[in-house]
Amino acid sequence: MYRYKLKKVAKININIIERNITGCATVEEQTALHSWLERDQANRDAYFRMKNIWDSCRIKGYSQDVIRREWELLAKRINAVELHLKPVFRRTSTIRQWMRYAAVFAVATGLTAALVLLLQSQSEQVTPQITWQQITVPNGQRTQVILSDSSKVWLNAGTILKYPSDFGVQKRQVILDGEASFRVMTADVPFTVMADDVEITVLGTHFNVRNYSTENYVETTLFEGSVKMQTSQKETIMKPGDVATYRKDRQTAEVKQIQDVTDKFAWNNNHLIINGECLEDIARMLERRYDVHIVITNQELKDYRYTGKFVYNETIQQVLKVISLTTKMQYTMEGNEITISK
Repeated sequence: MYRYKLKKVAKININIIERNITGCATVEEQTALHSWLERDQANRDAYFRMKNIWDSCRIKGYSQDVIRREWELLAKRINAVELHLKPVFRRTSTIRQWMRYAAVFAVATGLTAALVLLLQSQSEQVTPQITWQQITVPNGQRTQVILSDSSKVWLNAGTILKYPSDFGVQKRQVILDGEASFRVMTADVPFTVMADDVEITVLGTHFNVRNYSTENYVETTLFEGSVKMQTSQKETIMKPGDVATYRKDRQTAEVKQIQDVTDKFAWNNNHLIINGECLEDIARMLERRYDVHIVITNQELKDYRYTGKFVYNETIQQVLKVISLTTKMQYTMEGNEITISK
């Protein structure tokens, strides 16, 4: 049996990241990767960038060789990722190898029951454990994923999407923290989005859900089809053009019909639409979009409301300059730190 010789070093090998993303990593490799991710935020950023490359190339139908080349180009710019690691050829018995993996897993997770499962005979049937997959989109980025049922999900910056390993078997359920646009494939199994206290259930449709943990509301916009939005208070059947807003603090929901819902999907069409939001909320939007940190020093400025439209390729400086034309504000920028004052 062949295995990689792993060391607790500041770098991780690209093969281990690849095997983890494809679901082929051994327990020992998973333990090493977990330790590496916990060590530094830069390591986690590197992993998510590689995961985004994998998802994007897979969606476009690129071969594994193309993905590998893209990874290697990225790895050459990241000191935390090694390109090459020679395997150590070591023959061990199957039973001893399983026992070693079981011991590593038990120490890493504290789940002693896993040791029993790993030592069971290969001929014995074991009920598979359900694990949750997580896709994290850093600020300043967006991505698209295709779920196993062929449903498409576009994820906005600063978004986390979770789904179980048995997605589509008995139910299609995802958990959302952030903003996502869904195009759900029609199926007999309902598709459910969990957004804090709000549950959105559909069979096949196109809709957008906004649920950032830093905001006090959950907003669901229906473009086509039909969805059922359920809270602890009531159940609402939405129709195209409906925008449902759930207030987390008051636990109340309100549904409005608007003529044009395309603005709600603007982020997915490379546009930034601002419809009368206050400058404090606009700052949070810009932070996610451009991966910056904004401080507003004046309360009057925080309450100022602005309406405008920006294309996605405009820089943060260009956006702030346009906003400053209609407000008595000034801004300074040092690296990713922006200060807005009067």
